Amino acid sequence: MIIMKKNNSYLRQRNVLEFQGVLYYDGDLSATTYIIIDGCGNWSYYQRAPGDAEGTEMDHGAFSCSIDEDSTYYADSAVYPGLSIRVFEFDEGVLLWNEDVYYRKKR
Repeated sequence: MIIMKKNNSYLRQRNVLEFQGVLYYDGDLSATTYIIIDGCGNWSYYQRAPGDAEGTEMDHGAFSCSIDEDSTYYADSAVYPGLSIRVFEFDEGVLLWNEDVYYRKKR
């Protein structure tokens, strides 16, 4: 846990390296979309065609931490300049991607 002081309050952020792993849409291993996060805080977003076991990388980039909100991060795209997706740590092993889509780490 990273604790940053801002003004007279503290902001709590998890080290993005702790998100390492494969996260599946709604926790479904056969979902059409999934995200791979490596040990350096980089992410790749994959989409599968129906019946295709392997996905195609649609986007990738790196995480940055919010400087204003607890447990809030940004997935900054390296493919689409200016695109930064707001990501919340919802629960242990669960990220809320773009405020409305849950991705759960394989257990």
